[in-house]
Amino acid sequence: MCFNVVVLHGKHQCGEVFRQRIARVQKTVERELPHVKFYFPDALYELPLKEGDDVPTRTWWRDNRDDDLENALVGLETYCLKEDISSIHCIFGFSQGAILATLMCHPDVVTSFAPKLQTFLLALKGIVVAGLPFQCFPPSPHTSNEGLFHPSTCVKTPSLHFVGEKDTTLVDNSIALINTFFEDSTIVEHPQGHVFPSKADQTNAVLSFLLKHVDGVDQQQKTNAASSTSYFTITEEQEEELESLCDIYGDDVQVLSRSPPQLMFYVIVTGVDGTDVRCLLNITLTKAYPDDIPIVSSSHVEECVGVKQSNPVASGISSVIKEHLHQVAQESVGMAMCVTLVMAFQEWIEQLVENISSGVDRLSAFGEVQLSQENGDNADADAKMEEEEEAKGSQVHRSRKAAIKRMMEEDAELGSCGRAVVDCNEDGDNGGKEKHTDKTEDGRQFTKEETPLSKFICSLYDTIQAQHPSPYTYERSGVWKYTIGLVGKPSAGKSTFFNAITEPTSDADTAKVASYPFTTIDPNVGQGYFKIEHPMNLVKELPLPAQAPKFKKVPVIVKDVAGLVPGAYKGRGKGNSFLNDLCDADVLIHIVDGSGKSDENGVILSDEQRDPVSDVLWIKEELHRWIFNNIRCKWGKCLRSVDNFLSMFTGYQCRTDLVLEALKRAGSPMQTLSEDMLGWGPRDLHKLVAHFLHIRFPIMIALNKVDEASPEFIRSVIKRLATKGNLVKPTCARLEWTLCQLEKQGAVKRTDQTIVACDDERGGSGDHGLVNIIDQHQLLAKQYPSIQGSGVVDVVNSAVHLLRPPLVLFPVKDLESFQSLTIEEHAEAALSKKKGNKLKLAKAANETSVTPPSPSTNVLEECILVYPKTSAGDAYDILNKAPFAVIHGEFVRCDCYDFALQTKRVMKRTEHITHNTSIIKISTNKRKGWQKKNSTKTQ
Repeated sequence: MCFNVVVLHGKHQCGEVFRQRIARVQKTVERELPHVKFYFPDALYELPLKEGDDVPTRTWWRDNRDDDLENALVGLETYCLKEDISSIHCIFGFSQGAILATLMCHPDVVTSFAPKLQTFLLALKGIVVAGLPFQCFPPSPHTSNEGLFHPSTCVKTPSLHFVGEKDTTLVDNSIALINTFFEDSTIVEHPQGHVFPSKADQTNAVLSFLLKHVDGVDQQQKTNAASSTSYFTITEEQEEELESLCDIYGDDVQVLSRSPPQLMFYVIVTGVDGTDVRCLLNITLTKAYPDDIPIVSSSHVEECVGVKQSNPVASGISSVIKEHLHQVAQESVGMAMCVTLVMAFQEWIEQLVENISSGVDRLSAFGEVQLSQENGDNADADAKMEEEEEAKGSQVHRSRKAAIKRMMEEDAELGSCGRAVVDCNEDGDNGGKEKHTDKTEDGRQFTKEETPLSKFICSLYDTIQAQHPSPYTYERSGVWKYTIGLVGKPSAGKSTFFNAITEPTSDADTAKVASYPFTTIDPNVGQGYFKIEHPMNLVKELPLPAQAPKFKKVPVIVKDVAGLVPGAYKGRGKGNSFLNDLCDADVLIHIVDGSGKSDENGVILSDEQRDPVSDVLWIKEELHRWIFNNIRCKWGKCLRSVDNFLSMFTGYQCRTDLVLEALKRAGSPMQTLSEDMLGWGPRDLHKLVAHFLHIRFPIMIALNKVDEASPEFIRSVIKRLATKGNLVKPTCARLEWTLCQLEKQGAVKRTDQTIVACDDERGGSGDHGLVNIIDQHQLLAKQYPSIQGSGVVDVVNSAVHLLRPPLVLFPVKDLESFQSLTIEEHAEAALSKKKGNKLKLAKAANETSVTPPSPSTNVLEECILVYPKTSAGDAYDILNKAPFAVIHGEFVRCDCYDFALQTKRVMKRTEHITHNTSIIKISTNKRKGWQKKNSTKTQ
């Protein structure tokens, strides 16, 4: 059963603004009482728009309007019907809203003005009001003010009242009036002004009041929640430190209790045996903290030095570390010290492990402390302890040892886990490879060699692609620094492709291009783009200019890493360093030499042709083995804890939800993962890695250099790759890069499908080389009609839209002119203050212009790439905070243009933005002067 709380805002506010004012109260109540649901209706009447506000504020009634109270009550009745609220169990009210909450409890008011509303109030258990101005009750055509609050008709509903010591809107005898007119009242005074207070003391008072009157909570839950507020009242300073600690440590801290505040920190330390140990530090704050030291305790520290908890040495270690932390705390009295204690805890353990590992006697590392006096001298005690550990053993230890051995053993059928597809071993043999002959449609035959392991890995990806052809959608929100990684063997044309899509404006930004391997050493990073249909063409109300652009260029980050060679995962060629450069990529574009004129090392062949399909296979295998070997070599660490195992995958710059999805697809549920891993062999890990790689690094294949091979050969390669579920597009990066340079020089003008030579003093159309370039472009368009131009942009568009589509957000100033917010200039100014920030601004440039937009043409001109789960509230946070900071004030509402409905509409703050609602106008209001003076950070 839901316990419904209706919250009534004050004058010069609205429901959404007041929601932000009491966010801390709402969060605390919903945490302790999950079945409580808050509702924030808007008052009926708008006030005149004030300077600095985007949206008019509201009032429940206007001055000298006798029927406004009745309309306000009827409006609440309508709101309850609209939101499907069957009963109102509690009412929160502030200022004018506090008056309305009071009137709704009066026996005569509702029945006189809105009798149907009485049905919703039958289950009313209490009201919580703040800043109740007795002198401001509205006029009534039926009953005088005096009659409403005559002592003989006082309010019998239980009530909680907040009275501010600095609240100048209250009459001097407010407390006396509350005691007179409210039969069952609780009064809480606070040092602030005219606000609904949300500091720890007042929030706990609200929670206690609700616990006393809430229905639908079992007695045990009431007892547990009540006990959390009865030990002592958490202070504002303590509350802020708890929130900061949660932000700093994230999943590595758990709040066990809030009153008294009790936290458990997880600290990972590598033990003497090389495995990671999860040590626990418990910190309980006292009532006087930080002027008093907290209570600390620890556990699992002894595991770092190979000691069992039952051993007497363990208690000795706990005693020593407790004394050490006590001394650290004494030195920090008067200051927030939890972070200091956690750091001291970790440093002490690491020093202990270092002493043991360097040969210092295990017990003598604790100085004068004698941890096991009954065992004689320290050396004898250590020897005896080690013998006991070895003799007794541990079932868990034995299971892990067997699991590690199983993972490291070679599979009899698959052979070595350390061979690349085309890499011979040091003795020159083929490492157990089998030869296969593939025949293409144009009659050519290619002989390829592959190991049983290579066949196994390829079959895994074929199966996975068939089972999961659709791209994985990120379950996250916020700004997306979308990055495309370019991979491939040396001399496949990656750097040329990079230059073609990033269109560098200077030699310094241009990637070096040459016909020898490893031209690229350090990764090239630049701003490329993909295209979307210009939203201007989708808005029915927007008149299109004469030269309306069809597409928009949306910037993304493009990274060109050094060429990969077989065995790169083992360090061959430029090795793992370049594989690691791919970690921040969202999608990969594999640049393949479609002409087949270079071998796997990028060396140009003189008299033979290589099958491009084989390059696709071994590159994917390199990526697979890179991840597989990284995890396999640390299998002992993975078996120590599930967290260790998950972190091996999240280290590839992804979130846990993606890893869990890979586990789910691989048939390894999280519930039994720790037990399942003990029985895993190489095949099981290969399967999981394949699913993870398929989700984390989706690959688009760019079949480059199609101008150097026959169309029949290229079509044959495309068909063979497509039958395996690969996304592949033909392209000629060299042609695109040449055209970019010619266009920059003013030698040509081009659209998506045509190129026109310019007649000028530099030769223009008379240049035979230029004519050949144009002819080549036209021939390519004829041979491959499915691609645009040279195919480079088409490849990037396909990679983005088909593999991992982002949400392109268009924030505008209004939904009449659709003028864009000036994102770039504000964002660049903010970024310049943060040294080293590499955030790429998503400025959607006009397809026909690269100049900055003028105010008269800045229609849907700028955009931001965001993750698919971004809500209207998330968009407000993005635009309100650095690095953009283009809107100011408090969120009031979000309006969007809905392409599906072809109209404007209001979005709820929690509603996810979609491609159909990507044009948004966020309205904000400035905080009023009296609110600025009296509010806290969260109000």
